[in-house]
Amino acid sequence: EGAVVPPAIDSPHGDEAASETTSQAAEERPGVVRRVIGAVGGIGYRIFDNMSFVGEVLVDFLDLDKPRYHHELQEMRKRKRREEKRKARLEEERRAKIEADEARVVDAAEGGQAAAITEDAAASISVE
Repeated sequence: EGAVVPPAIDSPHGDEAASETTSQAAEERPGVVRRVIGAVGGIGYRIFDNMSFVGEVLVDFLDLDKPRYHHELQEMRKRKRREEKRKARLEEERRAKIEADEARVVDAAEGGQAAAITEDAAASISVE
């Protein structure tokens, strides 16, 4: 009970066919040297990949990918946004005051007290 061996093929190129099958078998199974080179290459690739990642993280952490005056530009944008919000708030307060004054004028006019309207309320109505 041994290994099953295929029958020999009678061929005019008998020696060449045998050497060809052994060379194919050698190519199919990587040798020790080939495996060592593959392992070293794989380790080298992993090291290079990890170092690239660490470099990207450092560049991002140290803001080396930002323009030279990045912080000043950000501060300027923040100031501009704050100023726009302040102007919008003041405009809203002005409109609320005008509406309150108009409501007071309407209430006074409906109540027959048109003379009770203050100059401030009349002035704020005419501004609109």
